[in-house]
Amino acid sequence: RLEIAHARRAREMGKLLQISNTLTSTLELHRLFDLILQTLNDVVAFDEAFIAEFIVEPDPLATEPADPDTRQDARIVSIAGANAGLIKNQRWRTTLPRDIAIAHVFDTRQPLVFQNLASDDAHTSSFRNWFVGNAGAPKRPMASAMLVPLVAADNILGFMVLCTSLKSYYDVHLADLALAFANQAAIAAENARLHGEAVRGAAINERARLARDLHDSVSQSLYGIVLGSRTALAGSEDPGRVANALEYVLKLAESGLTEMRALIRELRPEQLQEGSLGVVLQRQVEALCTRHAISLTSSLSDDEPLLPPQAKEDAYRIAIEAANNAVKHADATHINLTVEHRGASLFIEVRDNGRGFDPSEKFVDHYGLQGMHERAAALRATLRIDSANGSGTTVQLLLPIA
Repeated sequence: RLEIAHARRAREMGKLLQISNTLTSTLELHRLFDLILQTLNDVVAFDEAFIAEFIVEPDPLATEPADPDTRQDARIVSIAGANAGLIKNQRWRTTLPRDIAIAHVFDTRQPLVFQNLASDDAHTSSFRNWFVGNAGAPKRPMASAMLVPLVAADNILGFMVLCTSLKSYYDVHLADLALAFANQAAIAAENARLHGEAVRGAAINERARLARDLHDSVSQSLYGIVLGSRTALAGSEDPGRVANALEYVLKLAESGLTEMRALIRELRPEQLQEGSLGVVLQRQVEALCTRHAISLTSSLSDDEPLLPPQAKEDAYRIAIEAANNAVKHADATHINLTVEHRGASLFIEVRDNGRGFDPSEKFVDHYGLQGMHERAAALRATLRIDSANGSGTTVQLLLPIA
């Protein structure tokens, strides 16, 4: 019996490890939730099971305002079992504290086991009425069930329900095991939420940076073109004045066109798909330096290794952010760009002779440095920023080729 118990425990831990490993490799919640239910069924039997996430956004179809103290509706995101009437994306309504089974799970953060669904005790009756009220009667009689919370950082993100026709099947051990699987689902949901916030934040910051760049370059050129055109019209009787005004307008138009092309290239570096990362970086940094009258020295490896497209783009963004910082914040007059193949890594360095800064200082609303570190972490690369007030800045990225 002891050997059988050890073998069963090892199998349960193996299934949990399988889910944990999958968590680190995907953000596809629906696929992951389906896998959690499928894997859980290998160690905890059920005839029906589903995972639901609590709805936090307002319901546009709601006819009455939601009261956060009494309403906590959820949406089914994964289902397995015999009840074909229960489908994904179905909305389940809960009312607290009337649905005392849900309220109990909220209060304790622990699973609730119903060994006899025919019982008339308060929690079982509440669960039975809540289940049938939302899903209808199951296709086959169910004898026992579990209601398991999805908890992440002490916040309940949803719940998992397991039902079986086996009488008194679920016990404390199976409840703890189901809770471990539910916690994996909660971690996955929280990771997806944080990733979504990071992506949205990066997009907002990128749009803000683009707006600043357009304001500092193209919009000023267009404003100068307007003034020059008005001067030409006002001096229409003086050919010399008109010629000077038109020459001024032409220079501003060419400058604005150059700025716009550079911004488009920066936002859509298609050359990265097939071209060399070092060459594309050199061209972009060279264009940046030319626009701001800054000298550039560059050193590129002839044997640049092949990199996945996403890795190339992330490395490109880090280097471009470093060059932009040198131009716009450091008042640099010279930039040195290095892209070298060093053993099993690609080394990228952007060094400037600007005024420098204290890297340990916290810069409010300065998301560029934070974004560089986040991109480097996603690449599993080493990012080093060396700087001091008055002595320039060196940004180094060591990217593993594998």
